[in-house]
Amino acid sequence: MSTNGTVALSMNELISALALCGYSEIASQILNDATLVENEEEEQRFIREVEQLLHQKGYLDATRESLLVPGLENLIHLLVQSREKVRCVNMKKRHVLLLHRVHDSKTVYGKLKM
Repeated sequence: MSTNGTVALSMNELISALALCGYSEIASQILNDATLVENEEEEQRFIREVEQLLHQKGYLDATRESLLVPGLENLIHLLVQSREKVRCVNMKKRHVLLLHRVHDSKTVYGKLKM
């Protein structure tokens, strides 16, 4: 995992990380909204490919219950549980900007391309 404070996840990797942290309803909603998989065969391929990508980036830890390294797991929980959040969607360019206030002076943001 990156030591410079930056976590880079594709939309697919974010979906997988959410599911691994127990937020499968949110992950499923994003997956369905983006129409990334249409049947069980595609879903199994999606899971295998994303698991491999997370492993290559150093975000997986097979010794943990969630299978994610602690930093990424904590970040996912922080994002989902933050009370103040904004989502800006540009449907024309199919971009999403997410802003989450996590502490008094700290904000986490992410950009997604659908």
